[in-house]
Amino acid sequence: MRYHILLIVFFTIHNLTPIGAQSSLVFTPGQLMKIIEDHHPLAIQARLIEQRAENEIRNARGGFDPRIQTGLQQKYYDEKEYYSLLDVGLKIPTTFGLEVKTGYDQNRGEFLNPEHTLPQSGQWYAGLALPVGRGLIIDKRRAALKQAEIYAESTYAQQKKILNDLF
Repeated sequence: MRYHILLIVFFTIHNLTPIGAQSSLVFTPGQLMKIIEDHHPLAIQARLIEQRAENEIRNARGGFDPRIQTGLQQKYYDEKEYYSLLDVGLKIPTTFGLEVKTGYDQNRGEFLNPEHTLPQSGQWYAGLALPVGRGLIIDKRRAALKQAEIYAESTYAQQKKILNDLF
């Protein structure tokens, strides 16, 4: 307990300066610029612009995340199962337009349409999808990613302009 009191008294006395005394602390121009860059509101705003651009790119890359999809269509009438169509699949889009697909289909029922007839145990499938016409060169996902990358480049210039105006 005495040790803590002595420490508090020592630091209190050590940090006291006489009233009216001037500090001899002098900043170099580089130190002043660093302090302004770290703590000025406009500099903080410029860093936030950069973070927003990074988030836009991250969001656009999310368009290329794998997707699990399911579909279930059923019809029951008078305690009879007319049909039940189940489709479960996984789609993995790529940045160059190719889409990998895999999944499982199972269809059953008393009044099932003949075009939906599958083996009793169901059917697994896998494949690749490549758009031949529309979407071969650019699609929504790739356009969003390219737009986010261009936005990130422009925000770098915008950030530099804000900091130059500040300094």
